[in-house]
Amino acid sequence: MQNQKSFDLNHAIQNWRESLAQSPALRAENLNELESHLRDSIATLQVRGLSTEEAFMVAAKRIGESEGLEREFRKVNKASAWLDRLLWMLIGIQVWGLTSGLIDSIARNGFAYA
Repeated sequence: MQNQKSFDLNHAIQNWRESLAQSPALRAENLNELESHLRDSIATLQVRGLSTEEAFMVAAKRIGESEGLEREFRKVNKASAWLDRLLWMLIGIQVWGLTSGLIDSIARNGFAYA
């Protein structure tokens, strides 16, 4: 008789999610949504008689391969990515302005005391 290791659904989902998280096109909220769909699909498949492992494999396959998901979410998140970049550029400009003003002020006051 073979000693079969029991299937750990949460571990399998964690590994699945971590592999998807490697893509910069997928954000945390995208991963949360995909995981929710995966779990719902697994539950539906289990009610229909599939084992936990079979349900996971079928549900993950139905959601799609990481390359396809990455391609689709890159389209969806494109505008959001540009807004994030713009925000960081504006923050950088503000920090640069504050730093320059502070350095100028220190330099003027430093020379006044010399």
